[in-house]
Amino acid sequence: MIDDVDTVTTQKYKLSDIASAFSENPLPKKTLSFGYKLAIFISTIVMIILPLVYLGLIGFFAYGVYHYWANIHPQIPPYEREVVFPIILSVMAVVLCIFMIKPIFAKMPKPPKDLVIPPGDEPVLEELIKQICKRVNAPYPTEISLSRDVNASASLRNGIWSLFKNDLRLTVGLPLIHGLKTQELSEVLAHEFGHFAQGVGMKSTYITRSINFWFLRVVYQRDQLDVWLDKAAANMPDIRLMVIFWIMQILIWCTRAILRVLMWIGQAVSCHTLRQMEYDADHHAARIVGSDVFKQTSRRMNALMIGQQISYNTVNVMWMEKLLPHKLARLTCEETRGIDKEKLDEFIQEQAKAAKAHLFDTHPTDAERTKAVEKLALPGVFHLDGEAEMLIEKSDQYDAIVTKTFFVEECEFDLTQSKLLDDAQMDKRLNESKIRTENMEKWFLDAIGLLCPIPAKEWQFPTFISKEDSLAKIDSLTAQIETHKETLKNELEKLNTANTNMLRACIISDFLEAGLELNDGAFDMKKPTRNNALDLRNKSSSEMGLALQQVNAIQRLLVQRLMLTLVFRTEQNPAIASDVNELIGFICKLTPFITDVQTINIKVTPLIQLLNAVGGQEIPEKSISWIN
Repeated sequence: MIDDVDTVTTQKYKLSDIASAFSENPLPKKTLSFGYKLAIFISTIVMIILPLVYLGLIGFFAYGVYHYWANIHPQIPPYEREVVFPIILSVMAVVLCIFMIKPIFAKMPKPPKDLVIPPGDEPVLEELIKQICKRVNAPYPTEISLSRDVNASASLRNGIWSLFKNDLRLTVGLPLIHGLKTQELSEVLAHEFGHFAQGVGMKSTYITRSINFWFLRVVYQRDQLDVWLDKAAANMPDIRLMVIFWIMQILIWCTRAILRVLMWIGQAVSCHTLRQMEYDADHHAARIVGSDVFKQTSRRMNALMIGQQISYNTVNVMWMEKLLPHKLARLTCEETRGIDKEKLDEFIQEQAKAAKAHLFDTHPTDAERTKAVEKLALPGVFHLDGEAEMLIEKSDQYDAIVTKTFFVEECEFDLTQSKLLDDAQMDKRLNESKIRTENMEKWFLDAIGLLCPIPAKEWQFPTFISKEDSLAKIDSLTAQIETHKETLKNELEKLNTANTNMLRACIISDFLEAGLELNDGAFDMKKPTRNNALDLRNKSSSEMGLALQQVNAIQRLLVQRLMLTLVFRTEQNPAIASDVNELIGFICKLTPFITDVQTINIKVTPLIQLLNAVGGQEIPEKSISWIN
């Protein structure tokens, strides 16, 4: 288990602790090459030109209509003038202009609200930030805020209005404060201050990312007018009017095609520069804490991200019980501590296989970043290895506020209908969950679940003969199970993979049936069609059946061992016999419903995916029919 993440601490740092942790050794010089500066300049200019090209196309079509009717049409002799065709072309050009102008005014989604720390409230953290900024030659942030994410970010505080001044915001995820060592958190902060130190580069990044994000939204996001046109084209009683609406939809497609081309050009031009800026910020981080700490921090960040996903799953289960955690960042760290080290290493190694970033990646891979920092072999100038939580006086209060904001504003939970569990209650719940997990591993090796339920008839007491006979049978079954462990692991992996593919096929099939269009490559299918989805579903069903046969054979051994053990314990302590019988009776009643739960799952999962895909938009009529 990862037991070195987030230990409870009551002691806090003093200002003198921060000052003394920085050595007086001068930092290695860090200069930006002319080629790097030139790349930033060219990338920014190209990104600014792309929207201007788009505006130019709008002006070209609009001027074309004006020029024809103002200059060309009057010069055509009256007996040669054709009116209908020019009018149709003009209307189409005007409609095209309208739909090209429409994305310009597309509303940006509101970012989640973060908790702003008032200046002076956290003097130790502010002192650390001040010292790092001083050494990397970065401006001190105007605002420091806390978020729920396993991440930190540097940004312009007021967007475009902060472009021409040092008005910067530093956002730090609370799970980092609860789950990292002080030196590791300092590495993350130094990376962000490395972006601050980039000055013009950071502001050009803001422009680049904003334009890229705008292109991405207007290409792929549908709005109310798009949905209305789909309905009108499908329900128009007059074929002539229907053709007109079809032409308008073709024009919308043309608009999106133009935007898509510009988007890919922008991505191709900007992503290389963005990756170089990440390398530069990593260099700043290594100068502060050293190259060795960088790799260690990367591993911890990966663990915390996995822990956060587990914590969200925990929250989903708790919400169904009308319970919620009081502190989400604390829960993330608790779940992170429960991650098996071997599984974490497997995950990191799997990530490392993607050793090189692709053309359209904005960040280098972890492997590339770690390799680049290791080459620098920097010792660092800051060394303080206590828990990062010791930097902040009111970390628990902040965690509670950020958690409540997330539940109310982002999840839209009604907290009056739920109970928030305090630290002791959450610890008890997590400990009980841990015991259940350990028992499942001990007795069933993760071989019981919704995917592989054991038939009810297997849950029957064997006859107790003697203590020695029972122990001998238990040992014999244990030895048989040991020989099948590797087979069981492989078959469970096949079962999970096949189930994932089955759900993927169901999602694709139901999306198409609901009238939604899928691009090639959607849901990792090269060509998403109903036939391809049906083939994948049939193949997955066959693979699940074969894997389940193997798993069930080993499950029977596992259950036999459990039942023998229960008989043995019941003979030793007759008082528990009624409880054991009640539990087995409950299992026998529950088992027949497992198939129904699986059937519901392959319907509910596509439904949730569909609702997420059309979130915030009017759902097409065909999709509503499919949902009903």
